[in-house]
Amino acid sequence: MRHLVPEANALRNEGPWQQTLGRDLQDARLGLLGLGKIGQRVARIGQAFGMQVSAWSPNLDAARAQAAGVHLAASKQALFADSDVVSLHLVLGERTRASLMRPPWPACRHTVT
Repeated sequence: MRHLVPEANALRNEGPWQQTLGRDLQDARLGLLGLGKIGQRVARIGQAFGMQVSAWSPNLDAARAQAAGVHLAASKQALFADSDVVSLHLVLGERTRASLMRPPWPACRHTVT
C-alpha cells in the first residue's frame, strides 16, 4: 500500500492543488473474501464509489450475494483473479486459517492492492 501524504503535500505546495493521487475507484473491481455484516458494509461503500463488487466465502450462496447486490465469485481463485482490490472479512478459525495460508497470489491481477 502506498502512503500518499508526502506526495499530496508536495503537490499542494508546488501546485496544481487539484491533482488526484492514487487510483480511481469508479469501475474498479472489489473482491470481498467474506460477506458477513462487515463485508456487506464494505460492499455498500464500494458500490457507492461505483465499484463492481464480487464476493466469495465457503458458506456464501447465490441468494445472499444477490440480496447484498454483489456478484458471487465461482471460487476464491476466481475472486482473486478478477479483482483490482481484495478485502478480507472472514472469521479466523481452523478452516479459514488453512485457506488463508495458501492464498492464490499467483492468480491475482497485476492491479490488485
